[in-house]
Amino acid sequence: MVRIIAFLVAKSLAEESLMQAHELDILSVQGSSRTSRMAASTKQMEDQYKGMLMHVVESGSWDDPATGKPWVPNATGVLEPVRDIIQTMEDELKEQKDVNTFIMGNHTESVVVCNSKLASDLSGTVAPLHSAMSSSRDDHRTCRTQEDSAITSMESVCLRFDNLDKCNHEQNWFAALSEGKSGAGSLQQAIDFAVECKSQIGTTTTRAQACDAAQDKFVGAFCDYKTALDTACQDHQTCYDTNSDNWRMAESTIQKLEEEQKIIYRMLGRIRCYLKLLFRKAEGGSTPVQSDISDCEAATVTDEPLDITYGAVAARPECYLADGVKDEPVDPSPGDVAWYNKEFSHMTAHGKLNPEASCP
Repeated sequence: MVRIIAFLVAKSLAEESLMQAHELDILSVQGSSRTSRMAASTKQMEDQYKGMLMHVVESGSWDDPATGKPWVPNATGVLEPVRDIIQTMEDELKEQKDVNTFIMGNHTESVVVCNSKLASDLSGTVAPLHSAMSSSRDDHRTCRTQEDSAITSMESVCLRFDNLDKCNHEQNWFAALSEGKSGAGSLQQAIDFAVECKSQIGTTTTRAQACDAAQDKFVGAFCDYKTALDTACQDHQTCYDTNSDNWRMAESTIQKLEEEQKIIYRMLGRIRCYLKLLFRKAEGGSTPVQSDISDCEAATVTDEPLDITYGAVAARPECYLADGVKDEPVDPSPGDVAWYNKEFSHMTAHGKLNPEASCP
């Protein structure tokens, strides 16, 4: 009966090992239930050996009442097969420990991969776009400063023309032009001021058009940077949250399995102790007594061989960094009055710039 129980427990452990890698990885609670059944079977096996020894001690049945000869258990035929089964069961439990450690290692690595992907996205995609955006911002600001200067100069030159008295003149004022007369208040001066004003208007218009194009380029570069950063951060948040949650779920399930499997391992250790008493008798040693059984019951069986390496969830890196505010999207952004004022409020010499435009 004892050998049959040992075989069934070993068979259950083998089946558990084959199924565990898949079921634990999907966090199946059935694994814990199956291990609980294995523990119950092993406990039954332990009780059988302990009960057998206690019966022998209490009844004195080591001596055959019919022949008066002491009965000695057969080590080769009876004890060694059972010891081999126990060894197989312990090996199976250690293999399951390795599987559980491997599963936790995979979950730990999956979080690391999320962080590595973010670092790659930030350095390989977002950083170059941020650099391009910063360069476009500087180009636009420089252009608008030059435009402001051109507007100031244009207004000054054109104001001189506007302030000239060009009306209510007699014929001599116009005739003086053909005579080559110039100077303050002359028609030639009015013409010179007008030509210079027109030239300044042309220069300013050209500069304004260039700055409008620079503004469009800056807004586009800012939108490209914002989109890339938002995408990288949001993808990482999804990846990190999913895989860190999976890690914690796996840890919770595997911790329960580890606890139950260690119970089995300790019971197997006590069964080994009972077997040693039988082997001692089989090898010509003394007959077990109650104190021997009590010692086996009280013996400390280390379950350290089943310690699982769980690792840890890598810290979540800070993704967003805009204006010193971490973990917040780039805000404000194009299309927002606050962004427009923040970027262009210092450009006041000629009023509002291009119409506000949102990112596509």
